[in-house]
This record gives sequence, structure tokens and C-alpha cells, in this order.
Amino acid sequence: PRDLWVKIAGRNNRINSAYVKNDPTRLLGTIYNNFGIEVDHFIQIDFCAFKTIVDGLGGVAVPFEYPARDVNTGLDVPTTGCFTFDGDHALAYVRSRTYEYMIDGQWQHDGLSDLGRVSRQQDFLRRVLSAALDRGVTDPSVARALISAIQDDVVVDTGLTISTMLD
Repeated sequence: PRDLWVKIAGRNNRINSAYVKNDPTRLLGTIYNNFGIEVDHFIQIDFCAFKTIVDGLGGVAVPFEYPARDVNTGLDVPTTGCFTFDGDHALAYVRSRTYEYMIDGQWQHDGLSDLGRVSRQQDFLRRVLSAALDRGVTDPSVARALISAIQDDVVVDTGLTISTMLD
């Protein structure tokens, strides 16, 4: 979680302060020094790219067991079942820090807080990747949107080739 307190260059701070746009060196070092985890590759996707990718896919569907909302981000999933997010609404979903769901007419707060948000983000990105693989290869408009987003707003390390990503 971005608010996790760790040592960064010998001082305690939130892990998100180790992030430097377009340069993952300090963040990757912080992760390794605090947790012993080596990161093989990185992908930096800004909000514009995220929205462009989701919209380029024609939306991304997520199943909901309960209606959900976050009044701070504008998330509004009014019913149960599969909900297809466009880019803006998807951003409200993955950025949700005050996520609530309705059970028996009562709004319940997600007790997992940031860990719940991280879990929703990971699930959503898996769904984006699955949708891109399902639709991107055969649909020229989807492929065009993905390539555009990647060229303009996505940064990857030099070793992360398309073949590596597909593997």
C-alpha cells in the first residue's frame, strides 16, 4: 500500500515517496532493501493511459456481488452482477479508498481499506490484460488505442519486450 511506512535512504517515510516518475530506481531499491524482493520488470501507467486503454477495449467488465460506491471518487455500481466500466469510471473504482457495498439496504464500509483497494486494482488489471489479449489481436480499433496509449503514456523497462509480456 502506498501509505506503508518503510526506510528510504535511511529515513522512515511512506513508500509512495520513493516513487519518481519515469525512474523506478529508488522505488525498486526501497522494495529490495525493506523486503528482499527483487523486481524483474516495471510498467508505469499514468491516469491518461489507464483511461485510454480501458476505453480502447470498449470497457472492462467486473462482477459485483453487491451494489458498490465511493462518494469520494464517484464510483457508483447500482446493481449486482456484471458491470462494465468505461475509463473514467474504472479510474474511480481502482482509486477507491472509501469503498462501500450494500447488504440488506445498508451501506457497509470495506474493512480492508488500502489492502482492499490494492486487491481491487490487481483484479482489475488482470481483467484489462485478459480483455486486451481477447480483443486486441483481432480488433484494429482496440489495437490502435492500446498502441497509442503505450506510445504516449506508458513507461516500461528496457528488458520488458512484447514477447516477455506475452510470456
